[in-house]
Amino acid sequence: MNEELWCWGSNSHGQLGIEDFNSDESHVPVKSGIPGSSMLLDAALGGGHTLISCEEGYLYGAGRNDQGQLGLGPESSSKVSSWTLIPRKLLISDSVRISAGWDFSYFYSNHEIGVAGSNAF
Repeated sequence: MNEELWCWGSNSHGQLGIEDFNSDESHVPVKSGIPGSSMLLDAALGGGHTLISCEEGYLYGAGRNDQGQLGLGPESSSKVSSWTLIPRKLLISDSVRISAGWDFSYFYSNHEIGVAGSNAF
């Protein structure tokens, strides 16, 4: 576990969580702050969006949200450029998993599955 998150690559949708749309890409690692003083447990990378889970059970997302893939609800922006709390706290156990696809996300904890995003195909 670590309190640091380093990101690089495309940031065209804000998926690096660094709030910098001036440059679409970062070719060198850039420190992306984890909200609060949380310890990072896991990260999942999707098609233009990123999810992170922290030891307190909180989930955060950044990036594309045009299909609701961050789980933030219909009133949220289609691009989220900073780590934003996903309104679902996970019960942390040995079986916490997060996963991200092109325009959807899965959250698994304590024998419960949450899904967000497109249901196409």
